[in-house]
Amino acid sequence: LKKQLRDPSIGGLAGGEKHIIGNLFLKEATNNREVNGKTIYTDNINSAKSAEHELKSLRSIISTGVKNLNFPLMVLVYYLGRCFTCQSLLPINEYSIVFGSDDGSKTFHNRNPEVYELIQATCKSLNLRPRGIKTKDGTFNIACPFDLEAHVSFDDQRSYVLDPARLFPPIPELKAKDDHLCKLFRPEFVRKYRKPLNPDAFSNARWASAEEKQECIDDLREAYAFLLNDVVKGLARNLEERFGFDDDHANRSFDAKQDLLSFEAHSVGLNIRYLGLLRSNIVRSKNLRRYVLAELIARAQNRIMRQELFKIDIKSDKQVFRQAALELMNKLFTSDPQIRKTYWNERLKPMLLSAYEGSLSKEEELDDFDYSVEIPRRWFWKRTIHHCGTKVDTVSAKAFMLREPLVLEDLQLIFKVKYINIESLANTTEDFSAVEHFNKNLGRRARMLPADSPHVLADVMNLANALVREESKDNEKIMFVLQKMKDSCQSEKLVKKDPYNVARMLSLIADIERDRANFDEASVYVQRSIQIRKQFLKSLDENINSSQHIIVIEALFSQGLIECARQNSKVARDLFSFILASIKNKEVNGFTDFDALQGKCSNMFFRSSLELALLVMEDNNFFLAEKLLTKAHRLLLSTPHPSEIHLSTITNRLAICALLQNRMKEAEKCA
Repeated sequence: LKKQLRDPSIGGLAGGEKHIIGNLFLKEATNNREVNGKTIYTDNINSAKSAEHELKSLRSIISTGVKNLNFPLMVLVYYLGRCFTCQSLLPINEYSIVFGSDDGSKTFHNRNPEVYELIQATCKSLNLRPRGIKTKDGTFNIACPFDLEAHVSFDDQRSYVLDPARLFPPIPELKAKDDHLCKLFRPEFVRKYRKPLNPDAFSNARWASAEEKQECIDDLREAYAFLLNDVVKGLARNLEERFGFDDDHANRSFDAKQDLLSFEAHSVGLNIRYLGLLRSNIVRSKNLRRYVLAELIARAQNRIMRQELFKIDIKSDKQVFRQAALELMNKLFTSDPQIRKTYWNERLKPMLLSAYEGSLSKEEELDDFDYSVEIPRRWFWKRTIHHCGTKVDTVSAKAFMLREPLVLEDLQLIFKVKYINIESLANTTEDFSAVEHFNKNLGRRARMLPADSPHVLADVMNLANALVREESKDNEKIMFVLQKMKDSCQSEKLVKKDPYNVARMLSLIADIERDRANFDEASVYVQRSIQIRKQFLKSLDENINSSQHIIVIEALFSQGLIECARQNSKVARDLFSFILASIKNKEVNGFTDFDALQGKCSNMFFRSSLELALLVMEDNNFFLAEKLLTKAHRLLLSTPHPSEIHLSTITNRLAICALLQNRMKEAEKCA
């Protein structure tokens, strides 16, 4: 970017500086473009927020699974206080637009009925309300924002959607000039809300009637009141019940899942800007309030750092950026109470109060408040490092925790990236033509690679997973992948270099052999996998990420499935019982911190309970089967988003239990 000339003729006015480099279309989210002598955004952080909304909206459109709509690949890159949007160039031009407005609603296009129906179906899946729009060709309904564009390419005849940044409605409390672009409801909230909401409620673009516009505004006000009252208070109660009365459990949970607060908030559709309001509704747990305050201060520090780094010329030496970041980090974590007090009053407190309303109590707003004694220091350190896009080596971090100041050599500035997962796209749409060419290239490269190449692991496992996902019947492909994996697993070089992934590959081989009814061979590969996994665990540093310790149980579960397929019920029962006992007693392979495993551990417990229930039902032990299924059902309901498929599986098996015991009413209830 330092070497490229900016081309002001590319694209519209919003979105910041635009560049074309190679086959990439890049936008630098800035606030230096003007309309009628005024900038569009209040600052560069809000400009970056609009770019984040574009990525979020693309993900939401893709998640609906509507076919025949195509999108640019998109990545957000945060670096040196700046935000860049990188997109693949599309084969479109100013004449290919068939839907939407590309000139601020002066002209509205609707020239392709098929594309119109696809966009309406997408909006319906996202719970967006249609509204009437006037054009020179008459009045018709649209549920998307008027500036969302759809093009049909003259080159490949595909329809492409772009500029969906305003896809979701803005909050009705619009104070700043750019709030309608930056402060939007989250997709999770809109999709679950009891009535559809319109994203254009506060725009003046071609409304068919003033009454309809007012109805849409009233809907947004009602939804906003529900968000601030019911959702915020409900989440506060939920967090207090789960983490508010056991400080040790809360500490372990937050340490295990660093982004726990943002995950919990987003899962119910709550924006991060309302974390301050959430904290003000947490009244029964001082410890939980400490964690929320630490998260808020870390995010406020990130905002301050982005503002300071953005002031530095992008062409400056990287050392200049590092020095500026270093000074801010040392001020935040200083052991000098006077420096800390000055930094709190001049920078942190104003940022918290402006960005996160309700984050501080009256006592905490006082000038002599010392935040360093009110927050969990180690967790706060990790969250600040994460949010600010910095990296500190382990030795320096330990010294820093003892309040020794950082020096320039300790601190690195790194990229933060958000993107669209292309494999998730293929899984969502159930259309594997998008990855067909990718898989062909994988196969070609896998054939060329020697068996002991480290790169063969990822390539061959991706090929195998693609074949499994597509339920391929191509025996030639299956045999090639199977043989390539077996050859790779014989390489001692690979076992030493990457034992964890070799063990995963062995389990994958076992699964394929089990499906081919080669049970003895499958068992051999599982046992080899367990052996390598145990060796791997012994070699780990005791401070390794705790999620690695579940891998032995995963292998034992795979062996249990093999024994079921061989109709060796007793061995299978013993294996599944051992897994349940290990998780229940929170001990396996000498490792006891099972609370840190959360999702993976719960998944193994759930799946093992289902398999064991089937086995004991075969022995007519319906009481034990029902007990296992009921426990699995309770576990599933305790998760934030229980799977409907898993719930239906459990109730299906409970119905079978009831039927076999002639308890017809219970069976009907389950059904």
